[in-house]
Amino acid sequence: MTVNDKGALVGSLTESLEDYLEIIFLLLQEKKVARVRDIAKAKNVKTSSVTSALHRLAQEGLVEYHAREYVDLTDDGREFAFRVHQRHTFLKRFLVDLLQVDPETAEQDACSMEHVLSVTTLDRMSSFAEFISYCPKVDDKLIQNFRDSWLKDAQDLAECKETKVRGIWKRKDELASKLGIRSLDELEPGAEGYIARIIGPDDVRRKLIQRGMLSATFIHLQTHSTDGSCDLIVSKETMRLTTEEAAMVYVWVSDEKTGKTVI
Repeated sequence: MTVNDKGALVGSLTESLEDYLEIIFLLLQEKKVARVRDIAKAKNVKTSSVTSALHRLAQEGLVEYHAREYVDLTDDGREFAFRVHQRHTFLKRFLVDLLQVDPETAEQDACSMEHVLSVTTLDRMSSFAEFISYCPKVDDKLIQNFRDSWLKDAQDLAECKETKVRGIWKRKDELASKLGIRSLDELEPGAEGYIARIIGPDDVRRKLIQRGMLSATFIHLQTHSTDGSCDLIVSKETMRLTTEEAAMVYVWVSDEKTGKTVI
């Protein structure tokens, strides 16, 4: 399993095998165990097909499986499956919420898109979702404004002046007082919320997106370490961010325990 320069998930796995990993991942989250018959039902295939796929995934070091036993993911398998699932969740939400695709079609399309999109494209889609959230002034210059005023390192806020309810992306201090948005390194353990923006060097941002940190993803901050890193739960999975990464992730705070504004 490797990652190409653009960050797409590539390697020896087929789309079908990636689907198996995601199904196992979801079964482990929901039921704590994954059985061959449950995987077959979710995939809508025969149990013999599941067994064959599991042997292939075991050879790749992604699952632990022995005949007539429960299936488990290795650490590499769980990380891989989580990334695929995060892509799927974001893509479906993007199609339904922003493009108004019906949920059934969006589910099918997300299943196909999650396997082939590069991090570069996911980065642009996530940025666009952020742009629509913060700067919902829509006219015939929408795409031009998105490109010229949002994707630049220093956003031109002129096109966002009419935003009222959600506010606009300003400096951190202004956001803190108006929107309840904080960077992860500023939050106290126990804080919860949704990823609003990821701001920082492109290479680090894309690394975070590759790991499943996508716009509107729910997170729970567990602890801060003495070295400045933090441990958090992202869609039920644990993740550690460095000091630099934590300072880049901004969150709409929704945990009343923090005393922050709820959006």
